[in-house]
Amino acid sequence: MGFNRSINFIIDIFIKIPDKLFGIFYFYNMKIGYTLTEITWKLHLKLAIITTIGYGVILYAIQFISPLEKQSLTSIAFQSIFFGLVFGLGFTYLLQKKSKQITNFFTKNTESVSLDKIIYEGPANLYRGIEAVGGKIFLTETHLIFNSHKLNIQKGTTKIPYTSIQELLPCKTAKIVDNGLKVITKEGKTFQFVVNERETWVQHLREFMK
Repeated sequence: MGFNRSINFIIDIFIKIPDKLFGIFYFYNMKIGYTLTEITWKLHLKLAIITTIGYGVILYAIQFISPLEKQSLTSIAFQSIFFGLVFGLGFTYLLQKKSKQITNFFTKNTESVSLDKIIYEGPANLYRGIEAVGGKIFLTETHLIFNSHKLNIQKGTTKIPYTSIQELLPCKTAKIVDNGLKVITKEGKTFQFVVNERETWVQHLREFMK
């Protein structure tokens, strides 16, 4: 019980971090996207290496601007490896285990839409600038609609008519996780989403685009 409470406490504190930085943890109509995109051990290791290098570079750069006593390269290397293992392996593993809890949390804070009949809906993120805005995708009879949840810095609704969609392009989020989807309109606008069960979303979108 104590261990589970500790995990829940960690999730409560850091629940917004993956949503803002990576957008990789996400949310009748028919529900899509509740099966989390699998993060393999190879990907865990890749995240750990990237985190280790990034954290090490930051610590090393601080040496030149901080008035505090300089750290040795050995100390910086040890801290970077520790942080990389904790975040790249441990933290992402816990988040994956708690994905349903996180999904339900954001789902409760996302309002539905009333444009027309909702046929499919599910959790998603939409990149607005550098922020991965969390919320839901709704597929209605005429539109793809994204509605952000209440906890975002940037809030609002994005509506894309199926008749304006030119192309659907699968992509990798942060060039690492294979769960991105670019929706390109005939006007040349690109909307980049992060979704689970991407192939299912693409299949239904193509049906509506016919």
